[in-house]
Order: sequence, then structure tokens, then C-alpha cells
Amino acid sequence: MTDPLPLPLGDNAAYALPLAGGGVLLVDAGPEIPGTENSEGDTNLEGGTRGEIGALLAAGGFAPGDVRAVLLTHWHLDHCGLAWRWAAEGARILAGADDIDPIAAGQPWNDARVEARLHTLIEHGCPPELAARFSQPTRRRPPAYRWRACPREAIEAVADGAEFALEGGA
Repeated sequence: MTDPLPLPLGDNAAYALPLAGGGVLLVDAGPEIPGTENSEGDTNLEGGTRGEIGALLAAGGFAPGDVRAVLLTHWHLDHCGLAWRWAAEGARILAGADDIDPIAAGQPWNDARVEARLHTLIEHGCPPELAARFSQPTRRRPPAYRWRACPREAIEAVADGAEFALEGGA
């Protein structure tokens, strides 16, 4: 089997694996951290993490158009943030069945989850001003992260243990 091509993206990494039939399988879509935007709010695809992935793929001998499928390890926005973009470019998006709803909903799903958690904290005696601090991004997450919804029809459920025909056999 060919070794995976690591695609380091800040504190995360996606991996490209050559498929036996041609093209590439990405493990994780990568986060969407935009470069510049035009007046309509559309991201310049040559910048940001999407541009970084393109450059890293090129350095490994691949092009973004070679990506045939993206296997998402889980729904967190730093792993599936660019799933919508890969789907728009024709890649199959593969995820565990339990991850499909969050991936298809994007940021509103996460916002509702955080809000429910805050209400639970307050109901159990946490002061509201302290609970509100838990809703703020912390640690490594840049405020520019985006999590756009990936069209549900573009996402296929994949079971644990699924196998993929990779170049070099495996």
C-alpha cells in the first residue's frame, strides 16, 4: 500500500490515499477557514484552508479534481468543515450514520447543541454568566472557522470496517 499523504492544516491533518482505480480518497475534509471573500461573501478558493489543501495535494502529485471520495472521521467542524465544497466538486462524502445529521445541518446544529448544554448547566445551578463563557470558542479554534451544511443527498453512510481499494492493494 502507498503511504498516506499527510495534509497538515493548522492543528489538524487530513490524509490523501491513492485509490486503485485512480483518484484520491481523503480522510477528513479539512476545516473551512476562509482566505479572502468577494462582496457576495464567497470564499476565494485559492486562499484559506481550501487553497492549502490544493497546494499540499499538488506537492504530492495530485490535484483537487482527483479527490473522488472524502471519508469523514466525525462531525466536528475542524474535520468536516469543507465537506460541502468537496461535494460541490463531485466527491462522494462518506460518514458514519450518526454523523450525517450534524454534517448536513452545519453550524446551526452545533449552535443548538451548545444552547441545550448551556440550559442544562443553568438548570443544575451553574450561574448564567459562567455558563455563557462555555459558549465561547476556546483554545485553538480561530474565530474565522466556518461550518456550512453539506447537502444531505451528497452524504453516504459508511459502516465501521468498510474497505476501500487503494493503490498498491489494501
